[in-house]
Amino acid sequence: MTSKWVESFNKAVEGLLYVFKTQRNMKIHFMFIVLILALCLFLEVSLVDFLFLAFAVTFVLMAEMFNSALELMMDMISESYHPLVRVAKDVSAGAVLIGTLNALIVGYLVLAKYFSQPIFSGLARVLESPWYVTLISILAVLVLSVGIKVFLGRGTPFYGGMPSAHSAVAFSVWAIVTILTRDALVMVLTFIVAAMVAQGRLASGAHRLREVFFGAVLGVLLAVMVFQFVYHT
Repeated sequence: MTSKWVESFNKAVEGLLYVFKTQRNMKIHFMFIVLILALCLFLEVSLVDFLFLAFAVTFVLMAEMFNSALELMMDMISESYHPLVRVAKDVSAGAVLIGTLNALIVGYLVLAKYFSQPIFSGLARVLESPWYVTLISILAVLVLSVGIKVFLGRGTPFYGGMPSAHSAVAFSVWAIVTILTRDALVMVLTFIVAAMVAQGRLASGAHRLREVFFGAVLGVLLAVMVFQFVYHT
């Protein structure tokens, strides 16, 4: 009896790993989840609010896995093109979209209260902050990203290679705006723009997911370090 439970658990884990290895959207979801968890730690989100976020992102992951399973089943049943197969795949993809939108709405409603500054006063803080701090942060991210590429000998300064300089700069800007404004709406909007930049690098084939992810992490960490150094020295 115990061996059957262990075997079932192993098969479930293998299924999860298969989806993560073969489905690019699943990797993107995991990347966003890591960033959300880091944000929850930074904001010291309460246990109840964290549970709301956990349920929302879990629903997205489950919808993505069901979508992948349905696509594999449809490809196995119908080797040739059939309009109903296409409709079934579109419907399952729509379920993932609804889950993602739900997670975005829940995330905004839960995290909004942790940002005390209203949007206009938050933007005023950006305008009133020393301009050179932001400039130094972005330049540091750009120089380090290109330097790593030169050191590894992969890609060109602004195309391909590890890490993605575009993603690093985009997410460093998101981190800077988040630090200065502490406004949920501004944070969400700039995050969407940064994510679109990263998605564009993936869609164009210029970078792989790990290069985009490492660039995003590098941009956020370096921007935070610069602001910590400036405002705490």
